[in-house]
Amino acid sequence: MTSNTPASTSADPPGVPPAAQGSAANSEAAPASGAASHGQATHAGASVIVTGGSRGIGRVIAERFLAAGAEVTICGRTAPEVPVTSDGQTAHFVSADVRQDDDIDRVVYSRSWSARGDSTC
Repeated sequence: MTSNTPASTSADPPGVPPAAQGSAANSEAAPASGAASHGQATHAGASVIVTGGSRGIGRVIAERFLAAGAEVTICGRTAPEVPVTSDGQTAHFVSADVRQDDDIDRVVYSRSWSARGDSTC
């Protein structure tokens, strides 16, 4: 007696039916809401705060948000040696230790004033 259920192979992820894996219907799905036609999300007009944005992965995240059109504020205990920029936009830096409640308040307050075009905190 034969089964109508497709056989699973060792390459199939556990718990995922073979019919749902790599099908043409899945690979040709429309981009998610907010995604640009070139495969990257667009964040035009969004305000983003990136902690630890002076260097490392935080810096890369800040640069990606800038490239996607977001207004970016980065915070950290140390200012970046080189300003965080992408596509002609520069992230606003606020010196802060996110372990301190007052510093967190200052970062958020700075972001809200910066979004209004006021550079003073």
